[in-house]
Amino acid sequence: MSLKVAVIGATRGCGYNFTSQAIEAGHQVSVLVRDPARLQLSDQDKAKIIIHKGDVCNYEDVRKLLKDQDVVVSSIGIRVDMKMIRDGTDVTICKDGTISILEALKSIYDDGLPVPRLIVVSSMGIGEHAKELPYLLWPFYHIVLHKPHIDKDRMEKAVIEASDWLKQWILVRPALLTDGKHTGNYRVIETANGYTISRADVADFIIKNLTSKEWVQKGPVLAY
Repeated sequence: MSLKVAVIGATRGCGYNFTSQAIEAGHQVSVLVRDPARLQLSDQDKAKIIIHKGDVCNYEDVRKLLKDQDVVVSSIGIRVDMKMIRDGTDVTICKDGTISILEALKSIYDDGLPVPRLIVVSSMGIGEHAKELPYLLWPFYHIVLHKPHIDKDRMEKAVIEASDWLKQWILVRPALLTDGKHTGNYRVIETANGYTISRADVADFIIKNLTSKEWVQKGPVLAY
């Protein structure tokens, strides 16, 4: 079944891998990007999608993207660098962008229209789940990823708090991301008990859960 799918964060990482796989699967894909030139898709694939130029933190841009969509996939985030770690820079893009998405979805709900399913790429070991992390990952998660994970925790809470009107959401929590192959062979679990997962396999999980009810209002962890 072909679905109308909106993607935010399609220029790299899990969002790029999902966009590629969604096109291959025959879905009708729309993407929101600040700079269309950064889309790494082939010209042939670009011709198959609708490209919206805009910012996830701009309500009007997001509301236009989400019109008449079945599913919204958000894979927003930042690249962690040493300056950020050294300076302890606050990170808010995941929270701010997700709140913008939620505001747009709420306007759809308030208009009495069907609200798209929201699938958000988060991370393993967020919030209270940090205590579940494998011991060897503690230094990396608690030092390098400390600030980004505070942001993702706030993002997750914003989604969960919208549950009174947003009935269909999934918080995808991958282990450490790699650029490995698309295998389709990974664990889907409820605790932060794993080490790595490829971005291509995160995309594979999302493709398989565009309509499945198994993980709705849950936070599945993906790991090998």
